[in-house]
Amino acid sequence: MCDEHVERLDTDDSPDLVIIQVYITNARRSYELADLYRARGVHVCLGGLHVTSLPEEAAANAGLPSIFIGFESLSTQNLVATNKSQNHHYREA
Repeated sequence: MCDEHVERLDTDDSPDLVIIQVYITNARRSYELADLYRARGVHVCLGGLHVTSLPEEAAANAGLPSIFIGFESLSTQNLVATNKSQNHHYREA
């Protein structure tokens, strides 16, 4: 996990899954990161207050099939569990 408000994000990695929590203040940056990782073939999911408020915008700007709307922690746990069961690697940075 990384919070760009307090630390630098290292994008020189190769995860199987990237989950981005989007707020109005970081929406543009979130869409940029989503595009960067999607271009590498990484599955990217967006969630958070901004996505819940404007799901059509989030899906359109990031070109994503996976967004979390509403309370996302249970959805995130289910997604990570599914990812692990399919022999994908998961780590928290």
